[in-house]
Amino acid sequence: MNISSHEKPICILVIGGPASGKGTFCKRLSEEFGIIHLSIGEVLREERNYDTDEGKFLDFHMKEFESTGALMPVEIVAQFLIRGMERKGWEKNLYLIDGFIKAKAGYDYWIEKFSRLVKTKFVLYLECSKEEMLRRMRKRSETSERLDDNENIFSTRIKTFFERTYPNVERFEDMGMVRKVNTEQNMETVYTEIKKHFYKYFPDFKYE
Repeated sequence: MNISSHEKPICILVIGGPASGKGTFCKRLSEEFGIIHLSIGEVLREERNYDTDEGKFLDFHMKEFESTGALMPVEIVAQFLIRGMERKGWEKNLYLIDGFIKAKAGYDYWIEKFSRLVKTKFVLYLECSKEEMLRRMRKRSETSERLDDNENIFSTRIKTFFERTYPNVERFEDMGMVRKVNTEQNMETVYTEIKKHFYKYFPDFKYE
């Protein structure tokens, strides 16, 4: 897709609870349309592996997050997100930003600071019930090696999402920016519905 006329990177914010399908569907969009997918979790996990003071500092905070489910300070997350976007090529790119909006602090930071740097096209909200999230997380934990994939903190992560993250969906909705898709449907049905929103904003996707 040609977006060279834009001076700022174009971003689609992806919001959804744990195991709602964010990673799965962002990966498919990235592979099919060449959109750059930046998952905050993956960005941070990559940065923590660098043998630098920043990497060690981030590693400390990540271990705390993985063991308790506590949220990372938004200023730290933003710093490494910007770095990740710069590595991919800051200007003239289209990004799926997955996992940045976790609490009101993230929403405030995006509206007050990040929106000066990027153009937010819309917010994709992947709807999923608490019960389905828990079922998927339990299933994922059977094969996952991630420290935060364990029964002890599943309920905490789901509770945190609905208490701290979901209110931001409502804030974006008041701005007319939210596009919702129910991810408890058949996977292909979900993906088709997601693509309809992208076709609306980027009609030339159909011809690539």
